[in-house]
Amino acid sequence: MSQWVCLDQECLQRKQILEQLDIRLSQLRDAIVGTGGKTLTDIYDIASGIKTKTDKLSFDANSYLQVNVKSIVNPSNLDVKLSTRASETTLQDIKSQTDKLSFDGSNNLLMALNADNVGIAKETTLGSIKSKTDKLSFDANDYLLVNVKAIVNPPNLDTALSTRASENTLSNFSAKFPNATALSDSMGNPTTTVVGSALLGWTGSIWRRIVVDNSGRLKTAIDSIPSLPSGSNIIGGVFADYGTGISIDQQVGTTEVTGSTIDVRRRGRKIVYIKNTQDVDVIITIEGSYNGSDWFVIRDNITVPSGDYRIGELNGAFGYIRAKAVASGTPSSGKVQVIVGSLT
Repeated sequence: MSQWVCLDQECLQRKQILEQLDIRLSQLRDAIVGTGGKTLTDIYDIASGIKTKTDKLSFDANSYLQVNVKSIVNPSNLDVKLSTRASETTLQDIKSQTDKLSFDGSNNLLMALNADNVGIAKETTLGSIKSKTDKLSFDANDYLLVNVKAIVNPPNLDTALSTRASENTLSNFSAKFPNATALSDSMGNPTTTVVGSALLGWTGSIWRRIVVDNSGRLKTAIDSIPSLPSGSNIIGGVFADYGTGISIDQQVGTTEVTGSTIDVRRRGRKIVYIKNTQDVDVIITIEGSYNGSDWFVIRDNITVPSGDYRIGELNGAFGYIRAKAVASGTPSSGKVQVIVGSLT
């Protein structure tokens, strides 16, 4: 570029402007291309591609973008068909009915009841009932006073009351029972009804009370024994009653218990009753003796479970019997009973 000298102010201004435009064309090119190496043609092609796409967009009168959806995506919460939901018409019908409802200041629904339809008693009906109840009378205790027009005969009163026993009849009947009196051995032959435990025996001249022992068993005193018939016939014998006794009646633990001796010298079979009400099992041994001192085992290892019992029969001629018992553990309740008796 040639150099010149400006002599006026206007020249100086042009010189300054030219100095500001002092740039090489290559520099201008590089400034336009930028760091991506794009030419104006590249930029034009890119802009043209964008325009091709934007030219396909449509807008309504309000400049809202119009979208043509290729496929509709069903939201997860839209789990039923919209056609099954209430339509505008249905909602309008419901609204037409709810618009008829009235509420008070507290939003309580106001209702007008049709007495004929809901079955509520009318004023005329209540007035008719009141006309009947006004005729009722009550005493000071509010009990209803009833004026019976006719007396109804109860179905169970099927006979005339006059045919039943009178007070006089019952009084005479009561006189048949004398006042209580102490019974005595010398009581004379009664001439009236005797009420009480008056089990009496006639001696031929007086009545005497029957005597029992402390266990309530009848006492019998044999006055005489008839003579036995001649010959070798045996008609039997009389034996003392050594029949029944309790050998063990207590709680039994792991230490063996020896029961009481039972005298069973009466003839016949013996029965042994064993009962265990403890909460542990027990083992019973039955022993016999001919003299009450020398013992031998009749039966051992009789196991009686908790809450169970055993019954046995002895056919041998034992004079004395006793029981022994030992438990499988320490009981917390119950006891063991061993009872021996004669069957004949």
